[in-house]
Amino acid sequence: MARFLASPILAALGLLSLANGGCTVEDGSSGSGGLLTSTGLGVSLSAGPNDSTTGSDTGSTGTGDTSSTDGDGDGDPSTSGDGDGDGDPSTSGDGDGDPSTSGDGDGDGDGDGDGDGDCQVWSITYDLDGSVFDITDTPFGAGDASFTCETPYNDAGTIGPGVLTMYFTDVNGQAGGGPAQVIDYEMSMNFATGSSGTTVTQTLETTAANSCGASVGTLATNSFNWTASPDILFDYSTIGNINCDGFLCGQFGAPAAGDTPVNDVVDINPFTNIQFSPDLSTLNSNAFIVSQDNSATTSMTWEGTEVSRTLVNAPPCLCN
Repeated sequence: MARFLASPILAALGLLSLANGGCTVEDGSSGSGGLLTSTGLGVSLSAGPNDSTTGSDTGSTGTGDTSSTDGDGDGDPSTSGDGDGDGDPSTSGDGDGDPSTSGDGDGDGDGDGDGDGDCQVWSITYDLDGSVFDITDTPFGAGDASFTCETPYNDAGTIGPGVLTMYFTDVNGQAGGGPAQVIDYEMSMNFATGSSGTTVTQTLETTAANSCGASVGTLATNSFNWTASPDILFDYSTIGNINCDGFLCGQFGAPAAGDTPVNDVVDINPFTNIQFSPDLSTLNSNAFIVSQDNSATTSMTWEGTEVSRTLVNAPPCLCN
């Protein structure tokens, strides 16, 4: 079953009046229409009691350690050095910090000692300028509108900034086809709509992030088309505020007067496919539905341009 963001994107008033934004808005209405809201190992030394007795200034010479001077570095008293440094008495040194005699030298049992997995992936981050947030299916089309992510983000009628980070398989030292994951998505959604003396202002941040993949899929080697499997963007979060100011607040689907806090987390299902350029420097997606109710449908279409690319250690969940 599809699960969508239950945000109050409702159309009940007229002509869009846009402000506070960040990507360009095109108003789909041609007349009166709807009100839209979318949604330290330290040693401490201390002096003892005062002693006025004068001690002898002649002491005996210590004998030191009569054991072998061939150090083994293992921390145990055995003179047969194993050099394993693991603190166990075994003479078969493994150097890994655990008592197993099959040494891997990692300290974590299977990797390189840092808690990461035993593989690397390419992390590519994209600027999402050019992405479009659409509002459709409003009553009589009065509240239909399109918001494009672009600079300057504080202009009326724009959304953004937006960024997307994905992990790609390392293929002979380059990002290439195979398993690939959406790791982090962020988009600011700030704009206002209004009519008839009533204004609804939306100030929201949308995110979807998971180090093992907010959405997991496969990048086709030949077509560079990424397909999610399962077809879900997990934990899509919307946090912020919606403010309504005017005499129609609380009526005709409009939010209540004043501030309405928003804190929603849902799964976007179905999600979308993403098409990449052969060098993975640009992307564009099919539209995916963000929210849907009787008053409106909202959807997002991604467009992105690479801003950084780094080979990173992958979490263990991505190395099996």
